[in-house]
Amino acid sequence: DDVHLRLPLLFAGPAGNHPQAYGGKPGDCLPLFAKAHPEEATALQRAYVTAGAGAVLTPTWGANRTTLEKYGYTGDAAALNRILTAAARRTVGPDVLLGGAVSMTGQRPAPFGETPFKQIVSDYAAQAAGLKDGGADFILCEGMTNMWEARAAVLGCRTTGLPVFVTMSLHEDDESPEDLPFLSFLVT
Repeated sequence: DDVHLRLPLLFAGPAGNHPQAYGGKPGDCLPLFAKAHPEEATALQRAYVTAGAGAVLTPTWGANRTTLEKYGYTGDAAALNRILTAAARRTVGPDVLLGGAVSMTGQRPAPFGETPFKQIVSDYAAQAAGLKDGGADFILCEGMTNMWEARAAVLGCRTTGLPVFVTMSLHEDDESPEDLPFLSFLVT
């Protein structure tokens, strides 16, 4: 299916990685908080729709295997993404675009780290499958700070067939938090 846009498109505010926007406290894992308190997550999404947003994000920023394990969650990341996305879809309805929020895993492939690149891609693919199965219209890979993670995210998320967008985090000097120049993101 094609994604149909109504222009201008008002996008929901920046609450994707801030649990406190959903009623949590700093340091909470957003997807686990949203799972435990679905009424808070859906209330924020409902408020965005009421304000006129044409696109809203799921509370799945950090809902990848690696990040969830840091918070003690050993369940199925794809299933968690499906549950949270389905709740968001029910809340925003069929006329508002629903973006599946994806964030960095923090894994580093060789030669920078120990995780095989294919494993990182697989982790993103699992999260993206849950987002698609739950009813996402597109995937937004938010706040990438390096190219290997951005590439892994795009490769994993593209397996769904959904449109994939990527945002990069930059400092005022136009470099990423990992000191990569903005231009390197553009030419890749």
